[in-house]
Amino acid sequence: MKTFLFVALIFALSGIGIGGPIGNFGVSAGSSFLEQSANDDCSFITATAQCSSPGFYSPTIIDLNALNVHPGDLLAITYISGFMCYYSLVCTDPTVGGIFSSSSTLLNSTNLNRLPGGISSGLPGVTTTTYFSLDGTTVMPVDNTNPNAFLIPLLGSVNVVVPSQTQFLFLGILDSFFADNSGNATVSLSIEAASVPEPATCLMVLAGIGAVALLRRRLA
Repeated sequence: MKTFLFVALIFALSGIGIGGPIGNFGVSAGSSFLEQSANDDCSFITATAQCSSPGFYSPTIIDLNALNVHPGDLLAITYISGFMCYYSLVCTDPTVGGIFSSSSTLLNSTNLNRLPGGISSGLPGVTTTTYFSLDGTTVMPVDNTNPNAFLIPLLGSVNVVVPSQTQFLFLGILDSFFADNSGNATVSLSIEAASVPEPATCLMVLAGIGAVALLRRRLA
């Protein structure tokens, strides 16, 4: 009987979220959710061998809903490790960024706003305009401003409450030119605090507890 009551109570409490580690996710050195230069392709003179690898330019798209991460959860996003080389000569830690989105749609790289479902995280956005020299004399501006993108710091974690209507998290490199990149990064996710259950969920839990108590009295 006690076992039955315990199982019933667990079922009643199943609507309450529990925090904890989610997992580690790899990010390609060429992955981008930002606008890219028209010259940013693997035929460019400084392109690396990795540029031609499948998925080199593709950002990492994480279905948060499938991982039981929901709006209102306090999410910790942590840079774990990685390296990125430019021109295969200068190597450093990659600058990783993220964007929350209501959908997995990613538009062509010629669009300034490539994520039509992008949602502000409430953190400072990526607002830099950088430049790339095509032949040593011509400077072409590449506007990779995106107010919904946020930085994932190299030291420590960024803690952010998952915004309303969010289902996906995009991870990519914050850069102005990607074809000459090589390397990768690893980012971890964990829930620091689960969201407060909706009123309907609380009522369901209370009803479940009440039903368990009533059943116990009847069977006593």
